[in-house]
Amino acid sequence: MISILRRLIGEESPLDQLEKRIGRRFKKRSLLIEALTHSSYAREHRDVPDNERFEFLGDAVLQLVATEHVYKKPTDSEGDMSKARAALVSADGLLRIAERLDLSEHILLGKGEKKSGGGRKKKVLEDCVESIVGALYLDGGMRAARKFLLPHWGVLDFTARTDHKTHAQEVFQRERGATPGYRVIETFGPAHARSFRVEMIVAGKVVGQGEGSSIKSAEQAAAKESLEMKFVSPEKEPTRPRPSQA
Repeated sequence: MISILRRLIGEESPLDQLEKRIGRRFKKRSLLIEALTHSSYAREHRDVPDNERFEFLGDAVLQLVATEHVYKKPTDSEGDMSKARAALVSADGLLRIAERLDLSEHILLGKGEKKSGGGRKKKVLEDCVESIVGALYLDGGMRAARKFLLPHWGVLDFTARTDHKTHAQEVFQRERGATPGYRVIETFGPAHARSFRVEMIVAGKVVGQGEGSSIKSAEQAAAKESLEMKFVSPEKEPTRPRPSQA
């Protein structure tokens, strides 16, 4: 009833706005709604499918579109292409898309998950982007998926390094003569979806923290923060510190 009234007075619904940001008016809007439905919401409502099947499909579509896109770019080797593809489909890449879509405001969550801030959790957002890609494929095929993804990927740097741990080790060994270490300081979330918070330590000092759905991803996030805060972004070459002005 509310959606009908909105149409009569020309007001856009939240789904209308999301479709605009996605760049597609779905032929079957039920596909988009299913893509936005978290398992916690489905458990609280009978006969409502969650987005996990779409996530599975979307992951495969993402890999294929990313492979095609990278293949068309000038590159030196298969290794470079693999790194570029990994950057496109990485957690950081998916989160950038989620932020541009303002996705946290649209995900359907169960009461408990919503109360715990599930709409802001990285894993929930990443999975939802994959689900939307799956829904786009079902609604309009590979063409619809490409049309959605390529504008987002067009602004990404294919040469960006994603192995922040290796880069941080190189930088800190060169700048401080010390090898970084990592320590798990917190484990949180339900047993089936654990998250980890990790500190990165150099010469006895904490230089970065990060969170992730695995200890490895949390270590990468901590290394990335340490580079951004203390030295340089991994995408750039380190610069020498300027001499102090007396």
